[in-house]
Amino acid sequence: KLRLNLLGIPEVYLDDQPIPFKTRKSHALLFYLVCNPGPQPRDVVAELLWPDMPTRQSLKNLRDGLTQLRAAVGDYITASIQRVEFNCQLPYEFDVELFSSGVTQAQATLDLAKLQGALNLYRGDFLLGFHVQNAQPFDEWVLQQREELYIQAISGLEWLAEQYCHQHEYNIALTVNRRLLKLEPWRESAHRLQMQLLAFSGHNSDALAQYKICQRVLLEELDVQPTAETVALYEQIRGGEFAPHMVEPQGVKLNQRSEEQTLHAPAPIPATTPAVALH
Repeated sequence: KLRLNLLGIPEVYLDDQPIPFKTRKSHALLFYLVCNPGPQPRDVVAELLWPDMPTRQSLKNLRDGLTQLRAAVGDYITASIQRVEFNCQLPYEFDVELFSSGVTQAQATLDLAKLQGALNLYRGDFLLGFHVQNAQPFDEWVLQQREELYIQAISGLEWLAEQYCHQHEYNIALTVNRRLLKLEPWRESAHRLQMQLLAFSGHNSDALAQYKICQRVLLEELDVQPTAETVALYEQIRGGEFAPHMVEPQGVKLNQRSEEQTLHAPAPIPATTPAVALH
């Protein structure tokens, strides 16, 4: 069974043994094919990995790369004269696929346990630390996938924390929201939720300290002050006026960012290649 973990530092195993690859482009070829189900034109893949070479040479390099890749993973890679494909009929496990489909299905079914399990697969950025020399189109594709999966993780964590808050599961919500803040410490809405959750749990001093953290991070990262909404919440907690009632979830859908998130988050990486569907 082939197992691919591409969220975080990439790992590839065949029958629980790490696979040795002769070249980094062999890795890249496998990663691209498993992320793009279905037959892929040879010339498109060759251009992705050898963009600065004549077509004849890039296709030859692709043939050599496919030979090396098939030596490593066998029939998981199939090829014809014009196409190359990852064989998903053989047994395999792919964390990106499980993560993306799990988050989407959890939204539809409101299955919090399923969502938690899917989010646990997000060990870090897609292909963290992986780079291929002289293959700018491939690097651009990686950046696009990385941004899409990152947004999905952030939105999923926010939604999950709000749902646990709605159910008065404050300790679980705090844990989920801490992970969100670790990924995106400048996210002001998450700081507000953390303040609310701490106040709900009777830790008003910690809630006030969270505001100071929020204030410092926003100043250091974005050179802005907290919004009036956050300041008002801080004053309510400090003045003992914050009632421990249930916070209604803000209705944030997975894969979407709120207006405030868009304002305070770094600019998204521009999509320079067509979107790739992950199934």
